[in-house]
Amino acid sequence: MEKPVSLKPEHIRDEKVKVLQSVLPIKLDEVVLGQYDGYKDDPTVSPNSNTPTFATVILRIHNERWEGDGRKIEEKEGSSKEERIDIGEASKEN
Repeated sequence: MEKPVSLKPEHIRDEKVKVLQSVLPIKLDEVVLGQYDGYKDDPTVSPNSNTPTFATVILRIHNERWEGDGRKIEEKEGSSKEERIDIGEASKEN
């Protein structure tokens, strides 16, 4: 996000909203849902469970500052991680 005009919560929120409005539609082939091995071994989990225990998605931000870059977001039970990735020239054609 761009630097907000101040550290007031509404100014920080406004800059976050600008970034979120620049996120392109998520491509299905850039989303991974899964379930950890051993998850169903927990006696409180149904042996037929298909509940995801982690997800990864590539977010493409379409604005002048972030064009050609993306964010790889990983969410796991109890933790999350964000990583900047270079999605290269191919993304500029989309």
